[in-house]
Amino acid sequence: MDGRGEPGQGYAQGKTTWLDVEEDAAPTCSGNTRGNADVLCGAAVNTCPAGNIRFWIWHRTLRYTVQPDGTKTSKVVTDWHQEPRSYCLGADDKKAPTIAQVVDQVQSEFATLPLRREEVASDPGPTTIVNIATAFHAGSAQPQTFAPVLLGTPVHVTATPSKWHWTWGDGTTALTTTPGVPHKPIVSHRYTRVADVTVSVVVEWVGSFTIGGNPTSYPITTPAFTPAQTTAVEVREARSQLVSQ
Repeated sequence: MDGRGEPGQGYAQGKTTWLDVEEDAAPTCSGNTRGNADVLCGAAVNTCPAGNIRFWIWHRTLRYTVQPDGTKTSKVVTDWHQEPRSYCLGADDKKAPTIAQVVDQVQSEFATLPLRREEVASDPGPTTIVNIATAFHAGSAQPQTFAPVLLGTPVHVTATPSKWHWTWGDGTTALTTTPGVPHKPIVSHRYTRVADVTVSVVVEWVGSFTIGGNPTSYPITTPAFTPAQTTAVEVREARSQLVSQ
């Protein structure tokens, strides 16, 4: 995987020789060996800094010779041997196999997924009254799933809404772990003065993914956010009326 040329001593004979060190790697998971890096597991993902995977590394050394007529030959000087320890590698490390690039792509592209954008509504609405609890809701907490194929590898991604960042339009904000329920004050706000306001909510999503047919799920380290959804609310004073008997 990684060649490091070292000139040999054949120049006087009209030929060139050099040593080349080759490398191979596999995630530190049961079932993986040199040349087989298809299995990913928690032991490889969870024991390294975010974005890295733990790998076993193998090396071997070959001597290459190019004759004056251009003929190239090679000979194994040192056969494959495994390093005594494991290493945390990122997708940009030239020793890392394709599986590391797949994981990196899942992590880095989570925020670009077409996450749904829910409508925001109030009750009562669009007109409410000063000093009463106005209920709000913004869709559901149901997850979304995606099944991309990255670098030839099938991936299953689950995105789950986890937090709702509310801006009430009167200078105050709130953070909830529920989107609210229509016609119920589970998520509510009490306005203290007459105004025409715009209420907005940004949904925060957390993610997880599996690779290939392996059911083991791994967390996506950075959340995603949908753009703010808004609704207009008219806040009015309650008016009393005389009723003739």
